[in-house]
Amino acid sequence: MSALCARLRARVDHVTLNVRADNTAAVRLYERLGFTRVADFTECGLRRRA
Repeated sequence: MSALCARLRARVDHVTLNVRADNTAAVRLYERLGFTRVADFTECGLRRRA
């Protein structure tokens, strides 16, 4: 992941990813790789009623 991010930085202007806010290990990893939080979001679902 680190090598991929290093290569992307040299080639593109912007990289975006989504990660669950409660996945603290992944959030820490992405922050160490240089990603910054830009938005919080709520994941919603709609299910058929019984």
